[in-house]
Amino acid sequence: MTTNKGNVLFYGPFTPDSKIDKRRGGGEVGNKKTVNILSKLGYCMSILAKPYPKKIKILRVPIYFSELLLVIIKSIYKCLCLRRNLIVHISGFYSHLIYVEFIMVLIGKFFRCYVIYEVRAGGMIYLYDKNTSIYKLFFKNTIKMSDVVLSQGSEYVDSLVKFGAKKVLYYPNFISDNILNKIRKSENKDNKIISIVYFGRIHKAKRIDVIVDVANYIINCGYHCDLEIIGYGEDKYMLEIQGYIKERRIESHVLFTPFCTIEEIIKIAQNKQYFVFPSEEIREGHSNSLTEAMAMGIVPVVSDNGFNRTVVADDYLIVDGYDYKIYGDIIIDIFNSKNWILYSNKVQKRVFDNYTEVNAAVTLKKAYNFN
Repeated sequence: MTTNKGNVLFYGPFTPDSKIDKRRGGGEVGNKKTVNILSKLGYCMSILAKPYPKKIKILRVPIYFSELLLVIIKSIYKCLCLRRNLIVHISGFYSHLIYVEFIMVLIGKFFRCYVIYEVRAGGMIYLYDKNTSIYKLFFKNTIKMSDVVLSQGSEYVDSLVKFGAKKVLYYPNFISDNILNKIRKSENKDNKIISIVYFGRIHKAKRIDVIVDVANYIINCGYHCDLEIIGYGEDKYMLEIQGYIKERRIESHVLFTPFCTIEEIIKIAQNKQYFVFPSEEIREGHSNSLTEAMAMGIVPVVSDNGFNRTVVADDYLIVDGYDYKIYGDIIIDIFNSKNWILYSNKVQKRVFDNYTEVNAAVTLKKAYNFN
């Protein structure tokens, strides 16, 4: 049984355990895993969930701002109640939220708490460069005031130091032990079929159209190729993609599977060969789906966006742009050279060496070691 090492006020996006939200993103998933590790390490967790804008046209903005104000009031109250040995951990998404996150850091410092600011998702440099001098001032001071800054991407570590961070630690996304234990070692798969899978959020920015075109291109090159798309998308976009598939007359080669838990995805996807991920999402960071696919030994072919390059760590599997032929030719080349198992073993090993709960716990221990 672990001893209580102190209190942690954790602020960030969360989905309640009782609610399965098909729209939840990497932030909710990542925060839940972080909280689980901190609980195992012996910290007493107090969760302060970031509000989401309601789908109400007229009152959407005032309700959202009032909920953000309530979060600030709650954080002051919790700091008053828990300030002895209190650590304030802010899962930050900056952008328009930087002003609230700055206030949260300021409150923590006012009550002499140890403050950890976690830079989640991508787009940090892009958003900093395109924003106003006021934004830059708030962002820099948020970084400077924090005792430790955790960075989801290794690409941002040097920049955060230049922004004035006292201490920066690379804290990538990871896969929990209970999930890793359900994944089997890479093994050779049917070399007569090219099987492609995508799982995650089905959104225009993820370029599902490119994935469809990759499968279509491979089929037109004379190969037997199947594609399975797993996840949730808005009805309008789902119909658009289904129409896109129909136009290419490859309906018999494409299967849509509704939103699944990661346990269900493992059962379906572990028999797949390639994970095509041509995301152009501006806020793309360290994709949970990409890491999970690699853990299953599924060979990723991905865009040079977010932290994809450093996560995959193999330039051959990185595509600069969204030309479906380039993605398709990489897959065909691996297929023809019969090197799939080599790449499969390599990407699986990268996850087991770098993106595990054990690695994450080591980083959190360093971050929370303020004595």
